[in-house]
Order: sequence, then C-alpha cells, then structure tokens
Amino acid sequence: MKIPESNNLRKHRVNASGASSSAHLREFGEVNQANNPIEVSRMKHYDFEPDEQMSAVIGLLHSMVIYNYQRLKRLVGGLTQEEIDYKGTNNELNSIAQLLRHLAVVDLHWVYRLQSMDIPKELKERFGSMYDADGKLPFIKDISLETLLGEYDYIQDQLKDVCTKLSDDDLVRIVPFENGNTATIQWAIWHVADHSRHHYANTYLDQDTRFKSEESKVSTK
Repeated sequence: MKIPESNNLRKHRVNASGASSSAHLREFGEVNQANNPIEVSRMKHYDFEPDEQMSAVIGLLHSMVIYNYQRLKRLVGGLTQEEIDYKGTNNELNSIAQLLRHLAVVDLHWVYRLQSMDIPKELKERFGSMYDADGKLPFIKDISLETLLGEYDYIQDQLKDVCTKLSDDDLVRIVPFENGNTATIQWAIWHVADHSRHHYANTYLDQDTRFKSEESKVSTK
C-alpha cells in the first residue's frame, strides 16, 4: 500500500535529473496529458543577475550565491514543522531545519572571513557553532521555518553588504579559512554558492528518504 503524498512535499519531489518531469517540460512550453512536449508557446530565459552596485566579477560570483539561495528557499517553502524537524526513522539524518541553520552559520562565518574579522560574540551566541562536540550538526527542533529563513535572510543581507564594498581588485586577496588555512576572496564567494547547492541536494534526498521510509512502513503492515 502506498501512502498519499502531502501537497507540500509532492510539489518538491524531483526525479534523478533534478526536476519533476512535468515541471521540467513546463519550463520550455505546454505539456499534454502524456507529459510529451507539444508546440512551444513560451520559453524562459535563464541567466545570473549580478547586482549593479557590485563590480563585474564580484557581482557575478555573488549572483551565483543568490541563485542557489533562492532555489533552496523554493524547495523548502510551505513545509510543516514536522517535515523540517524530521530526522529519519532512526534519527539517522540531519533534519532540514539543521541544514538550514548550518548553511546560515557557515555563511555568517564567511561574512566575517571576507573582512578578515572574527565573528562578534553576540552573533556566536545567537546562531551557535557549525558543529557540536562530536563533529555533527547541532541538534535543533521546534524552530519555525519562518524563523530559520528570517535568520538566513539576515545573513544574506550582510553578505551582500560585504560584497558591495569589494572590488574586482580584491578577488585574489587572501582571507582566513578554517583550521589555519586560507582562501582567496573569489574562491570564498564561489564556495558559499557551492555549499548551498550541496545542501540543496541533501534537502531533496532527506525528503525522498522520508517518502520511501513512510511508504515502506505502511506497505509492511
């Protein structure tokens, strides 16, 4: 027996190509009942949208951050508290809430690394650490999606302010990384975008694992 998918999660389910079949086809035109593309009546244009207040390359790199951040927000939009706190049948997964907080905390570190500064104590206390004593993502629960995304928005605004003050002459300037390592500013901004993309995949897989585990529980009863 297969349990019905909730409306909130069904719209986020994707296939191995990264998009649901009908949604993918709708990006390029109309879709008939057999999910076959028919005459294309409207096309979408895909591109990055650099902030005009930023220098050329800095703006391009930052636009990659924004692109992935907005895509992640669309993925989790509308999820319930139970859904974002779900950690697997045996508590073996990082919850979506944990992943969102982790992304926010990591980006906060980069906001200050890009300025070669330490994170203020009050922000450390507010957002917590990247990892707990066991090297895992800190456990959180019962924090609303609105709160988590509000915190993340705040940090994204801080990152935007920092990038606006940078110029392309700063791209190869070296800033501190973790464990005594260093990075260039151009790599750092790219890494923020790539880290978001990585956990976008984790978030999707968390949702897919939930579907499979719930379907398995019902089918074995």
